[in-house]
Amino acid sequence: MTYNMSPISIIASTINGNSQGTVENIQNAAVHEGTHLNGVSGQGAAHARSYQIQIEHPTFKNTTPEFKKEIKGAYEEVKAGRL
Repeated sequence: MTYNMSPISIIASTINGNSQGTVENIQNAAVHEGTHLNGVSGQGAAHARSYQIQIEHPTFKNTTPEFKKEIKGAYEEVKAGRL
């Protein structure tokens, strides 16, 4: 799997500009992206399932606090249909 590490990537920086490219964050982001390779939609409310799987994965506990906050926030936004 390849992943875009551009500055707009959530694993490269958060909304507040803090660096988030840790090994743990990258591993957990790969869990999210892997769900799409396995058929979970990346569109609309169905995308919330990818975030749910990501948050429930064992790698999530080792991610940075800022990363956790942003992923949980994105999950809520997608679940509510705002993203």
